[in-house]
Amino acid sequence: MAKPVSYCFKPVSIALAMLAAAQPTLAQTQDAPAAQLSMPFGECALGQWTSNRNLDDRADITTAACVVSWKPKLSADLRLGLNARAGWQDQGAAESASGRVREAYVDFDAEPFSIRAGRQIIAWGRADRINPTDSLSPRDFTLLVPDDEQQRNGIDALRLRYAFNPALSLTAMLARSEANVTPQGSLPPNLVLAESPRETEWALKLDQSGSGVDWSVSYFDGLSRAVRYRLDFANPRAPLFRGDFERVQKLGADFAFPQGAWTFRGEIAHARIRTECAACPSDARRVTSAVLGGDVDFAETMNFNVQVFANLKEDFADPAGLTGVREALALGLNRLNTDYAAQETGVTLRLSDRVLNDKLRWEISAVLDLSGNSYAIRPRLTYAINDHLRLNAGLDYFEGPSQSYFGALTKNSTAFAMVSWVF
Repeated sequence: MAKPVSYCFKPVSIALAMLAAAQPTLAQTQDAPAAQLSMPFGECALGQWTSNRNLDDRADITTAACVVSWKPKLSADLRLGLNARAGWQDQGAAESASGRVREAYVDFDAEPFSIRAGRQIIAWGRADRINPTDSLSPRDFTLLVPDDEQQRNGIDALRLRYAFNPALSLTAMLARSEANVTPQGSLPPNLVLAESPRETEWALKLDQSGSGVDWSVSYFDGLSRAVRYRLDFANPRAPLFRGDFERVQKLGADFAFPQGAWTFRGEIAHARIRTECAACPSDARRVTSAVLGGDVDFAETMNFNVQVFANLKEDFADPAGLTGVREALALGLNRLNTDYAAQETGVTLRLSDRVLNDKLRWEISAVLDLSGNSYAIRPRLTYAINDHLRLNAGLDYFEGPSQSYFGALTKNSTAFAMVSWVF
């Protein structure tokens, strides 16, 4: 079986880690004052977690991580972007040190054209945290971080953007694919894992922003970020789960617009998915995913967000009617592919508030998987002691039948407390 994706230090990673040692959250990078971008900034944290996110029952984990970003401006049109992370016991099985360069790019902006070349994070979509149109940047789902946006990894890419006017732009992407990092602790022994893909892919997006109704239309042609498994009966006495990366062609659209106190958001994507291997079925699968919802500010500091989502899958392999070994294999295959129903529906809820002059921020979010009768609850608490010292605490709780999205993640239920130094 191929080894799981590893993140050993390469020479460039070592150099950046020595310079910076890690990466700030995405929000910190975006909200940093312009004067601060000329100097490295980031965060170092110590944390205690009751479980890792590798589905392997390892408990009581102490983590340490440092993060840094640096965006020096070399001229009026030219800027560098560097973003790196180094951690201890915060990734995978949480047993060793890890490190990665998330971003290392050159950005040239000479309106109406801009070019960004190098390793970069590409985040598409306007819905809240569930983004069917977001296909480019992979994630590390085993990383012990409080914010899901910190799971994103950069990819080697060339981004070309042309602004027709201040609101309307066309973006073209040429990138080299990379896979998600996923939990390894629950994988069966009779599994053959595909090598991480390194193929060229491309995408286009026409985007309108800042004119009342924001929207975009996008197209992606590349590889899936997750492995798709199939049953291999070459040896009937010892069938295998064999993994491959699929070719994905996806057309998507999103929107956001204010209406009174609310802001409404939505996304929809239709994907044609095909496994490219000699023994694979020749017919392509088709999946349509949609999210629709909105959020509202009230009571001066509070925010409430609600969304409904749906995944409609053609050619879903329903194990109903199977018995014995074949039923067990079919159910196991669906768990590996997080594939539980032809129509998956659910609701997301999020309530947040800022008190004590923004020193204390709390949030509670929930995802209800209506088709699988499972759910996730995730409270978060952040307290800023001063401008540099911050406390974080939270809980991830997953519950449901074993043959459901969150029921399959119950081993990843965890509580954590962290103290961090922001610089």
